[in-house]
Amino acid sequence: GPQRSRPVDDVVAEVERLVAGGTREVNLVAQDLTAYGTDLPGAPTLARLLARVARVPGLRWVRPHYAYPTAITDELIDVIAAEPAVVKYVDVPLQHISDPMLKRMRRGHSSRVTRELVKTLRARIDGLVLRTTFIVGHPGETPEEFAELCAFVEDSKFDRAGAFTYSIEPGTIAAMLPNRVEPEITAERQQVLMEI
Repeated sequence: GPQRSRPVDDVVAEVERLVAGGTREVNLVAQDLTAYGTDLPGAPTLARLLARVARVPGLRWVRPHYAYPTAITDELIDVIAAEPAVVKYVDVPLQHISDPMLKRMRRGHSSRVTRELVKTLRARIDGLVLRTTFIVGHPGETPEEFAELCAFVEDSKFDRAGAFTYSIEPGTIAAMLPNRVEPEITAERQQVLMEI
C-alpha cells in the first residue's frame, strides 16, 4: 500500500521517550525513507526530521536507512554532514549501473545520476561510510552489462556492499520479462561481484 509517514513531532516525542529510558542510538527505517513526509500536510522532509531527531538531548547517534538515489537532496546531505549525532553512514540501494538494466529494473534514474551521487556524497560528507546493494541476474542482464557493474563497483570502492541474486516475484513486471539468466550464471556473478 501507499507509504504513511508519522508526523515529525510524533517521531521526536518517541525518540525523547526512548532516550529518557536509556537509548543511545536510534535508527530511522522505512522502505523508502527519502520519501518521508510527502504524504503529510506541509510535506516535511527527511532532512528536517533528521535534524530534529539529531538535536534530542542525550541522543548519541541517529542513523537513517535507506536513501534512494533519486531522492537524496542537498538539504539531506547538509544535515548528514553537519549534525554531530547523525552517523556519517549512507545506505543507498543502487541495484545496478548499466542504463539498459536500470531501465528494465524501472529504477527511474540513469547511471550518470548514480555516478554523480557517489561523487557528491564522498565530497560533501567527511568520514562517510557508503553502503549499497546490487542485484545480479535480473532478466536480460548481458555479460557486458555485468562487466560494467563490476567496473563501477571496483572504481567506486564502496565501504560495504551486498549483491543479491534476482528472484522471481509473482505479479511483478520483472517476472514477465524474457531472457532469463541461468541460475548458475547468476550465482557466479554474485560471487564475482562480492569478491570485488
